[in-house]
Amino acid sequence: MKKFRTLGAIFACALTLIACGDGNETDDGSGTTDTGSGSGDQAEVEFTFSWWGGDPRHEVTLELISAYEEENPHVKITPQYGPWDGWQDRFAIAFNGNQEPDLMQVNYNWITLFSPSGQGFYDLEELSHIINLDNYEDHLLEAMSSNGVLQALPTSVTSQLPFLNETLYEQAGITELPRTWDELMEAGRTIQAELGEDYFALGKIGFNTHLLHNYLIQTSGKQLINDDGQLNNTVEELEAGFQLFVDLIENGVIPHQAWDSENADELNQNWINGHYGGFINWESTVSRFTETIGDGQNIVAVPHFTMDGALASGILQKPTMGFSIAKNTEHPEEVARFLEWMISDPVAVEIIGTERGIPSNKAAYNHLEEQGLLTGLAVEGFNIHANANDVITMNPYFEHQNVRDVYELALENVVFEQMTPREAAEYVVEQLPGALELAINE
Repeated sequence: MKKFRTLGAIFACALTLIACGDGNETDDGSGTTDTGSGSGDQAEVEFTFSWWGGDPRHEVTLELISAYEEENPHVKITPQYGPWDGWQDRFAIAFNGNQEPDLMQVNYNWITLFSPSGQGFYDLEELSHIINLDNYEDHLLEAMSSNGVLQALPTSVTSQLPFLNETLYEQAGITELPRTWDELMEAGRTIQAELGEDYFALGKIGFNTHLLHNYLIQTSGKQLINDDGQLNNTVEELEAGFQLFVDLIENGVIPHQAWDSENADELNQNWINGHYGGFINWESTVSRFTETIGDGQNIVAVPHFTMDGALASGILQKPTMGFSIAKNTEHPEEVARFLEWMISDPVAVEIIGTERGIPSNKAAYNHLEEQGLLTGLAVEGFNIHANANDVITMNPYFEHQNVRDVYELALENVVFEQMTPREAAEYVVEQLPGALELAINE
């Protein structure tokens, strides 16, 4: 197995992916596939499977692999996993060297980034005798296609939204959680007055351009990048969006970047100790935050903050965490059998639950619903955006690194007071069109 050993060495070791190691056909119409009993006369198969995420995702995915290998002893799956930070860059090195894993979790924008012609990943339509594509809405399959070629299966549909620490708000005497931007600003002032200047209505959210994007959609009715890959907002609209972050800092909603040098994640001590009133992230990540916060803190999902006269809800969705198969894998059908089992078999579906978000796969969704397992914060967050009537699907180039570098640098400079909101807006208007052109034509 030359490819297996080369991939393990290059991708897992040289690229320093974390904790890589062993994880200790008949369609009956239900969306599940009979993988067989793994009888001893089957040829042994080895393939690799990579993903990113936090510890909860790692744990359930390793459990999935172990369960499948027990049912199919002729199959050996080598896991490769780690946190998101730096993952795309390491993957790009492996991909460009034809050393990508046989099965891989992919981000939404990777379809256009790594496979603009539809030739970067295996055409999953060719494996439709194993993978039940009827379990997906057509628009989701279209979103995971490039040049008409299906490049990935969508795991879920997700949106970044606020999750608030209701306990902290109650300690500050706030009985109704904020629904508008003005109410959020007022909550920040009240929390600091009642609890101290080291308490915040939200907390460290990093350079959260999704929050910026939500605000732009509400105030202008447009997302930052239109369907033709062009900048969609004016200097004045962008200036108001950057001013929002200045206001958030001045009103005690988020700390000044210099006040807290820790990462804006679930390991931030101010979050763990209950000094931060919330976070804004994908609902599929919520377990990471609830696992680390101290006892006695009640976290709830809330709708996106808005304002009177908003032109839209500001909700931005994207298909997330798709699964692709390497175009040159030596075992496409065996990999496809594991993939179909993982995303639709009742045993696998119950193991993973909602750790990868609310499943887009109909068989998985229906089984969780029938078993009463569609509960919890991730489901509450999903229902907020899934039931909205004016949701916008994110343009995939919004997350292209060259494009992100422009608006994230602008926001960073605003937060660090190196640019005024007006200067940041002018910078984006000047630089983003060129970044988009390079991203589209690379």
